[in-house]
Amino acid sequence: MTKTANILNGKEIAAKHLERISKELAALHPSGAPLALATIQIGDVHDTKLYANAIGNLLKKLEIRHVSLSFPETIQEKALREE
Repeated sequence: MTKTANILNGKEIAAKHLERISKELAALHPSGAPLALATIQIGDVHDTKLYANAIGNLLKKLEIRHVSLSFPETIQEKALREE
């Protein structure tokens, strides 16, 4: 049996998913109330910055407000809670 590879168009697939998700979000909030998501980064690790940026870019496409907060690795839990 011969297997063939399928070439996927990632941008097209992503656009379809974004459209579907946007419609689902609109149905969840018919009042048009704004949605928001916060990411909290403790420390200065490059990979987590990239991840937070990717989340921010996706949320921008979905018109969801993104709040990104960064704190030094030395922050104490009490100080973080007060923020």
